[in-house]
Amino acid sequence: MAKIQLKSDNINPFGGLFSIFQQFDRSGLRQTIDSALGKRGTTKAAFSHGDVFASLFGSYLCGGDCIEDVMNIKPFWDGRDLRPDFGGRISAEIRLPQALQAGLLTPFQYLCISDDTDLSDDSLWSGQKYNIERLADKLCAQSRAKLIVDALHKYLVDEYTCQALCFCVNKRHADFMAEQLRLYGFNAESLTSDTPAEKRKRLANSLCEGTLHYLCVVDIFNEGVDIPEVDTVLFLRPTESLTIFLQQLGRGLRLSVGKTELTVLPIWS
Repeated sequence: MAKIQLKSDNINPFGGLFSIFQQFDRSGLRQTIDSALGKRGTTKAAFSHGDVFASLFGSYLCGGDCIEDVMNIKPFWDGRDLRPDFGGRISAEIRLPQALQAGLLTPFQYLCISDDTDLSDDSLWSGQKYNIERLADKLCAQSRAKLIVDALHKYLVDEYTCQALCFCVNKRHADFMAEQLRLYGFNAESLTSDTPAEKRKRLANSLCEGTLHYLCVVDIFNEGVDIPEVDTVLFLRPTESLTIFLQQLGRGLRLSVGKTELTVLPIWS
């Protein structure tokens, strides 16, 4: 019988369903189930046993504690309604406003900062998505970095002691922003998929302990990372996916002793 090993830190109240489905597919288990049991039906509503098993598998492991809305996991489900797979029942559901009112999350202030970077150029797009390299070319600008630094001085209570996650468009952008922040006197580092595991752990611990104040990342901290001490989130890139936006926002919403609010600074063009 096939076995799937799932790291427990990928299954938590602020992310997990996407990781589970990824590992489910990478294991080849979906294909094994489909080849053994086949597909049922020939219409658009036809289903495969692999789809049903994956939905049950993910629901069981997550226990309803994922921030993702299963209706938004379109790469796996083509946008179809998953509720029939569970008898039309929703075990538990809580939205962001209700979670805040219940005191389950840290209150936050959302201060949108506009900049004059022109992102309307058609060359920045590849189909329905941004061309990441061309977008990085636009965002890796010293004038934009200065605008971001000015916003830190203006809106943060103490911009030199905060514990901030800065979400960037790619590795080059993360490295650029960390370098720019250091040039302005901030304690900043970048962490990407190229960062060795030991250094990743050290940087995460430093941010947690408050000895590092700005950690520039790409998507590696979207989910499966628990640093409740994060009190500032910077969106330094446009975000196309609501799910990813909520995952990244969720990095700062964890409750922590002494943390009274989260400051969110999206830099939108």
